[in-house]
Amino acid sequence: MLSITVPVNRRAYRFDVEFSPADKNRIVIDIFGKSVKIEPGMNLVRVGETTFPLSATGVPEKLVMIADTCSIELISGKGEAIMTAPLLCDYNLNKMLITADERTFIKSLTVTELIPR
Repeated sequence: MLSITVPVNRRAYRFDVEFSPADKNRIVIDIFGKSVKIEPGMNLVRVGETTFPLSATGVPEKLVMIADTCSIELISGKGEAIMTAPLLCDYNLNKMLITADERTFIKSLTVTELIPR
């Protein structure tokens, strides 16, 4: 099992995840007490009981996620599908955890702290 822990502050974050579209395994991102489950082989993302297509027009390869004080926003592919999941996030949890089956191939992962101007 792949497991990556990243310390986080009480701020908003942007996650850019690129993965193998043929991967049948699940990638889970836990942040502020909420889980986002990415399932490339099934072309979907799960946030709680809500599902969302990774790609509406082609092969799923990329997901952008923005997590802030009261929601998680998901943007698939090149922006062809967008979902906002209104959630109350727990800022007392100061780490983000990414887990995946050891056979999962994550091409790239970028985590950016969004600082208000």
